[in-house]
Amino acid sequence: MDKKLVVITGASSGIGKATAKRFADLGFPMLLIGRKVENIDKHPNSIVKSVDVRDVESMKEAIKEAEKKLGETEILINNAGIMILDNLLKQSPEEWKSMYDINVLGLLNGIHAVVQGMAERKRGTIVNVSSLAGIKTNPIRAAYSGTKAAVRMISESLREELAEKLVRVITLSPAIAKTNLLSSFTNLERKKEYEKYRDEEIDGSLSADEVASVIEYVCTLPQHICIREIVLSHTKQKM
Repeated sequence: MDKKLVVITGASSGIGKATAKRFADLGFPMLLIGRKVENIDKHPNSIVKSVDVRDVESMKEAIKEAEKKLGETEILINNAGIMILDNLLKQSPEEWKSMYDINVLGLLNGIHAVVQGMAERKRGTIVNVSSLAGIKTNPIRAAYSGTKAAVRMISESLREELAEKLVRVITLSPAIAKTNLLSSFTNLERKKEYEKYRDEEIDGSLSADEVASVIEYVCTLPQHICIREIVLSHTKQKM
């Protein structure tokens, strides 16, 4: 496929960082967006930007600047997100707001910045990173699950809207994976429980690169093939 611009949010760690490495190895120009730019790996033919995905104007400006230098956006990986798990009765409204602002509104801002151009060109791929938590419920993740369920509904509705424009929209819903999502936890007991289940019961879960390999696969298929949704987990994960 043509090596046109790939935009990755949340590129400073985890899935975003691993995905950037894979697309760099394939020779794609990239715009890499993250809060901690010092943690973003430098790749040839790439631009690194510190952008708050909650700020739609900053997102649009960063992508516009990158497109002037590296060409039109071919792929958007909407990966930025945070996860704060706790019982809804115990969790603070500030934590709910943080998750919805980044996981939902931030994702919409990324879409807004690229979708008009993709529709006009009748080409492009948007991968929205959701979660198994957006499909299966759990008493300690009501607020977080709500954000990821929103991502699934936004993605599928947008896919239907853009189908006639030949723009692909793909929902990726990983189960437990080794990323830096745990850094957002405020309830340390919940964090320990999560780590224990991940490390002892499911052999450490999926690696960030394993998830990135799936993103690479769906994005490099011929444009007329759209894998609408992928749910992936370690085989040992039951829940």
